[in-house]
Amino acid sequence: MNSNLASYLSKNPKYRLAFDLSSSLEVESVDVGTYLADALQTKAQKASLNMYASDAIRKMIRQHTHEHPEYGRYVAFCNIGILFEPALSFNLETIVEQTSKDELLIIQANGCIVNERFYFVSKQNNYSFSLKNLTYAIVE
Repeated sequence: MNSNLASYLSKNPKYRLAFDLSSSLEVESVDVGTYLADALQTKAQKASLNMYASDAIRKMIRQHTHEHPEYGRYVAFCNIGILFEPALSFNLETIVEQTSKDELLIIQANGCIVNERFYFVSKQNNYSFSLKNLTYAIVE
């Protein structure tokens, strides 16, 4: 078990969020990009794409929540770039907050955290979401 994550989880935080920036945790993760692309491929021309995408995210979380002997219930996301797609209009703060309230959310992605924001890939990329109200651990 990663010592940073173990220390964080031992404090029973309200939100259970971990950024696995080097993908070093041995957990079963869901490829968010592939999952959503498959779920939405027949709905690409629909006006309510955001509704379909939101439903697909909820279904993906239900289907890919696992039990870990040390971490408890968790869902791990990898290949998260699609979550920043403007056409899908995701409210990432809400997705992260709601998911991390119920189980440990592990985000396996390159990025950095600066001024209470997670920047996907790099700060210059400008794909980010706020961590202002959340507690989290960083696994490197």
